[in-house]
This record gives sequence, structure tokens and C-alpha cells, in this order.
Amino acid sequence: MSRLKSRETGRDAVISRVLVINTGGTIGMVDKGRGYEPVRGFLESFLRELSMFHDKSYYDPLVHGPGLITGLSKEGRRCYYEVMDFDPVLDSSDMNMKDWCKIAKSIATEYKKWDGFVVLHGTDTMAYTSSALSFMLENLGKTVILTGSQVPISEQRNDGQSNLQGALIVASQFVIPEVTLFFDNKLFRGNRVRKVHASSLSAFGSPNIPPLLSFGTTIDVAWDAILRPPQPPFKATLEMDPNVAVLRLFPGITVSTVSAVCRAPIKGVVLQSYGRAHLRTLLRSPIDFQSSEAMAQAIAPKIKGYSQRSKRPQTRES
Repeated sequence: MSRLKSRETGRDAVISRVLVINTGGTIGMVDKGRGYEPVRGFLESFLRELSMFHDKSYYDPLVHGPGLITGLSKEGRRCYYEVMDFDPVLDSSDMNMKDWCKIAKSIATEYKKWDGFVVLHGTDTMAYTSSALSFMLENLGKTVILTGSQVPISEQRNDGQSNLQGALIVASQFVIPEVTLFFDNKLFRGNRVRKVHASSLSAFGSPNIPPLLSFGTTIDVAWDAILRPPQPPFKATLEMDPNVAVLRLFPGITVSTVSAVCRAPIKGVVLQSYGRAHLRTLLRSPIDFQSSEAMAQAIAPKIKGYSQRSKRPQTRES
């Protein structure tokens, strides 16, 4: 973060530095006649021509650098940002654990140079990536936001501009030291969000926790819900083991079905259960966990009035 004299007001303008990591997705796609495709390098060149994303009258490459800089906000702030494109840029349906590690490594490498990070991502798997990164990026002291769009930013009617602008505002003006997802004027905790609609511009929701921040005529932040900056130093997990399975239990599931999922090379199994009594009965059955060295972790559904410590009704959600 730096301070430079503003030519508009004569006062010091606070300039925050944000790195935009463009992994691909709908927001940067271009219609090439055979459908939309992500195009490397398109997004930055397109944003340079939009005054809401780049103030040409203020920008000086010798002073600011090769990136882009936003206009002056009423709080006297600007955001300088650079766009780092993945090579190649990807459709989010093609994202996997290796790409999560690539994003985490990019943030870890650039961590000390920037005040915040925005990750552009396709919507289909954005919630998976935000959840994974929330555990891979430990002891975050800076804001990391994933965003994207349902309609390409190059289209006349689109949601990409408002989503990206909102993400840049939050990343440059607020310290929210966790992985989050910004969409349709709301900021969600990264490991509590899911895609809830395939075509609506309000594509994401967080069933068990309200948004951390909302845009209206003002910006409302739920500060009581924001994680506090940690004391230990930041570190990133850059390797993941793909030999972990998720099994959703259902009434009537057989022991042989569970055993089949637990075989080698699977090393771990997350069991999504609909009740602890059923899970205890299942785990007492002769499931072949040992052959794959698998470990089972039960995830009981979060139901109002249900306690994970006992079956007694509770007055508040656990």
C-alpha cells in the first residue's frame, strides 16, 4: 500500500496493490463463432478500455508500473492491479487439484508483493476451489477473493463488470484475512458457499452462514463474523493427494458398496451421513477399510435442533 498525491484533490491518495490471477472461466470468454472460449490476454486489454477499471488520465507507467489503476473513490483510494493469466486459461469444468495447487503457489510466491488477491474462475467449480484454497492457504493475513460471471464481460449485458469491480473494491479497501467468494454484490466465506443456480446472476448462496459483506447503497460488513488476522506466519500447502473419496450414504446402501469405494488406491473416505445411528450401525459392519488403509470421517448433517454430542433437542444450532 502506498500514498501518492492526487491530482484531483491535492490530497494523498491511498493506493492498494492487488494481484488478479486469471484462471479462465466465462468472465474472460470470447465468442469465436463456434461458442464461447477463454482467450489468454483478452481480459487485461479489454479492461484497459473501460474507465471504471482503468483511469488513463491518472495512470503513469513509470510511476505505477505495467498494470492498471482504478479511479479515485470517495474515500480517497485507488487500486493498482496486474492481471496474471494462467497458461492456458481454463474452463472451470477442467480444473483439478493440480490447478488448485498452482493457484496456491502463485499466491504464496507473490504474497509479500501485494495487499490482496482476486482469482478469476469459472462458476461451475468455483465453490470447490474456494473451499480447497481456504484449507491450503493457512494463517492468511490478506484478502483472497474468487469471482467470475455467468455472462462474459465482453457482452453488452453482463455481470462480470460488477463482480470484478466489487472484488477489487473489497480486496483493496478491506482486510478480510480469509478465502472468500464474491458474487452478485455479496461476499461469502469460501468454505461455506455453493453454486445454487445454473443461469441466475445470483448463482451462489451460503445456506448455513450469512454473507460476510453486502453491497447496497453502502457497503455493510459483518465484522463480528470476520476471522481475525492470525499470529503465525502464512504458509501454503502445495501438494494434495487425489486418493480420497467422498461417499454419500443413503437408506439401503449396502456394505459391499461402501467396501468397493474403500479399496486401494483410496487412502481416505469422507462419509456424508444422514444420521449418527445409521453410521454407527454401518461402521460395525465388516467393511474392508484395511485393504486400502482408508480412514472414515463422518459428516453429520447440520440440522436445526440436532446436537453432534447427543441426540437431545437443542435450543440453538450447534
